[in-house]
Amino acid sequence: MTPVYKRYLYIDMIKDVALPLIIVSKSGLGTINHTLLTIEVARSKGINLHGVIINHTVANRKRFI
Repeated sequence: MTPVYKRYLYIDMIKDVALPLIIVSKSGLGTINHTLLTIEVARSKGINLHGVIINHTVANRKRFI
């Protein structure tokens, strides 16, 4: 869980603004476990989960070399 301030986490901010949460995760190794853990934390905090997006981007690798 990432802090916004020293004792205030992003999960706290999400709960405070009371907007539905959309989780966007990359398609790659470890994504399913990480996403499921994120969903579990959101549910345990009483956050309304609106959806999950698995983002898939294929970059032109030659462009970055």
